[in-house]
Amino acid sequence: MSAKYSLVQRGDPRDPSAPKKYYAQAKTTGEANLKTLSRQIEEITALSGPDILAAVSALLKVSMHQFEEGKMVRFDGFGSFKVEFSSEGFEKAEKFNPNTIKNVKIVFRPAEDLRNMLSTLKFSAE
Repeated sequence: MSAKYSLVQRGDPRDPSAPKKYYAQAKTTGEANLKTLSRQIEEITALSGPDILAAVSALLKVSMHQFEEGKMVRFDGFGSFKVEFSSEGFEKAEKFNPNTIKNVKIVFRPAEDLRNMLSTLKFSAE
């Protein structure tokens, strides 16, 4: 199995007069939702589908609580998730207002096994 791509022609936004070039763009071949994943997990474990779905639902709930507590959530062998954001800058700390916090997001950092998988990934045109 290989990761699919297509070629897309794009111009340089910094130099509109420059010739356009072709770039590879990752393509998805569908979606693996939670139901699909739970069925596959059922096949390789002794867990039932409802047990898997309940565990994942609980995992999501407790992970959200950990984020609210300011903690990073690490799934050994999979990766870690943490909340990141930015804010406006102020000359003095007393001038800071939490309402200036923006771009709040959850960032995923893959574990070593996932990063290593990327280095051996094969590619094929769509």
